[in-house]
Amino acid sequence: MSTKDELKSEFLHKLYELSREKGYEPIDMYEVGKELGFDKGLTKEIVLEYLVKEGLVQIVGLGGFITITKKGINEVENA
Repeated sequence: MSTKDELKSEFLHKLYELSREKGYEPIDMYEVGKELGFDKGLTKEIVLEYLVKEGLVQIVGLGGFITITKKGINEVENA
């Protein structure tokens, strides 16, 4: 089973990939999670409890729309 750090990294990398494809427009966090096989509860936990608090992701709209931050981009590109 994956650790939380591995799941966070996997989510952030997928968000980065999708953000680049979509011109960095807001993305539904649940769609990102779905592509990774995460249920809504796990997606919400990873985004709200870790990625937002660490400043890697920003919530930009109701219903779970998020964007990757400059810090998040740097985290992925320097991994």
